[in-house]
Amino acid sequence: MIKTTPDMIVSASAVGWSVLLPFLPDPFFTLIDGMVGVLVLLVVALLALPQGPVPGVLTLIAVGLTFAERNRRKISVKLIQPEAPSLKTQLQSAPPMSEAEVHPSWEAPTEDESSFYPQEEQTDAFTPVAPSINEKSAIPTISTNEGTAGATRFFTRQHLASTELA
Repeated sequence: MIKTTPDMIVSASAVGWSVLLPFLPDPFFTLIDGMVGVLVLLVVALLALPQGPVPGVLTLIAVGLTFAERNRRKISVKLIQPEAPSLKTQLQSAPPMSEAEVHPSWEAPTEDESSFYPQEEQTDAFTPVAPSINEKSAIPTISTNEGTAGATRFFTRQHLASTELA
């Protein structure tokens, strides 16, 4: 028979606590909204630490999951979505914003305006409109290999650089 030790009991209770969290009633989670509930969970986590690393970590995870479950329930209450509107209600026009609001009638575009097929006069050949204005040039810079004499001496004395090029 396996001899049960305190660290096994603490570990098993932490795992059991984590598994039972989703099934606890909502009023339980309102208890840890206050400072007293938070302090109780903190003391539970601190008391599990001397039992060993595994029970301590499992208890810490159980306490974290308790707060995560509490926050999930708070958010789910606030994010209750109304029924999705049906397609029929989505296709209806919006009510007028003012009494004198007038909407012009909509005309479908002609095929010349909306066709995605290539036209007879279109080609793949590119003809430039004007000669290119490419005025790009390399910006003159100072070589980082040369450096100042003082910096070179400092790095050489600190054995951070070598002046000998291989």
